[in-house]
Amino acid sequence: MSNQASLYPDILFHFSKDKDTLFDILNSTFRVSYAREKVEGIDTIREFGVPMVSFCDLKLSELKVHMGKYGNFGIGLTKNWANRNGLNPVMYVSKHCPFTDNFNNSLNSVFKKIGALTDNYEFEGISDNNIKILDAYRYIKTMKAHLLVMKKL
Repeated sequence: MSNQASLYPDILFHFSKDKDTLFDILNSTFRVSYAREKVEGIDTIREFGVPMVSFCDLKLSELKVHMGKYGNFGIGLTKNWANRNGLNPVMYVSKHCPFTDNFNNSLNSVFKKIGALTDNYEFEGISDNNIKILDAYRYIKTMKAHLLVMKKL
């Protein structure tokens, strides 16, 4: 293994400011929190709450700074474990990329059409696959955005 490869561990980290939270994770499971997200394009902004558990993929040299922001108590999980358990990294998008505005505008149109439905029968006509596109927002984050945890579930 080269020195360069060793800077990127095969581990995802989850940090907490409270050691009791870490013990709760070890004794039961991770708790989902709502994180307030903002996907910002050139002409559009979409703000929403996303239920998530945050993991980070850091170089070892970045751990100290990250721990200063998110807490000194952490747990590391192999990327293999994450893959087996269906974890997926977020996709970072640039505020200046046309994709971001196109995506925001497309989903705003979907939300508008869903909001205009007044009849339960009409709503039932929307397939689960159409609704699942909204789930994509859970995996999109604007570059340089800050995570704000709102509430534990």
